[in-house]
Amino acid sequence: MEVGRVMDKKTFDIIVKHKIEKVCKLYFDLQEKHIEEFEQINLFDSDWGMMVRFATTDYDEIDSHNMTSLNRVWRTYNKYKKDGVIISEWDGIDVLIKEGKKINAIKEYRAKHNCSLKEAKNAVDSRQEMLENQWTIS
Repeated sequence: MEVGRVMDKKTFDIIVKHKIEKVCKLYFDLQEKHIEEFEQINLFDSDWGMMVRFATTDYDEIDSHNMTSLNRVWRTYNKYKKDGVIISEWDGIDVLIKEGKKINAIKEYRAKHNCSLKEAKNAVDSRQEMLENQWTIS
């Protein structure tokens, strides 16, 4: 591709499709191999629905926030694949949720993941619901 040339839609779609396929493969491979370890820290909770949607969606529906989320998922799971280090995206956020500081939890999630307010709110809402279910069971 020549410098200064605008990328055509077909080339862009191929790049997006390749990136989504690569991230989904990494995600689902690691999930299958390490499900017990990851379940302990609920690593898959917020990514599951998103990854299923990416794996089954039309690429025309992917936007910049989705690409940011894909990059976060890639970094998280690739780091585990390379270093065996589990990074919990919920460190600190769970504390804020338990303290009733939901707005701060959403802000923290957005800061960690560079995502939209809607994505952060949905993730924190899902996490809060899961934590509340755990609290009532305990």
